[in-house]
Amino acid sequence: MSDHLTPTITDRGFRHLPVLVTGSGDRVRVYESSAADGPHLWLHATERGDAGIAACVHLDAEAAWELHEQLAHLLGHHYQGDARPPRARVSSPEDTQP
Repeated sequence: MSDHLTPTITDRGFRHLPVLVTGSGDRVRVYESSAADGPHLWLHATERGDAGIAACVHLDAEAAWELHEQLAHLLGHHYQGDARPPRARVSSPEDTQP
């Protein structure tokens, strides 16, 4: 498993994935939520390190999947070319469309 997908497990049993640091020093992390009405995730972003402006969003499973699909779509169809890393470039019917 890639390091960015290797979780730490909290004392309550929730998975926290490693912090991603962008080229400009922003930090993004995702972790499981304890919402009782089904799977939820927290998305936490901090501008320019931990002292910057922060936002935390609570996503239900449907919204999390839609965000995943939006990110994958934009990376695969970026105006500057396919921005997915080579390991993510798998053939699909959509990839063969003109």
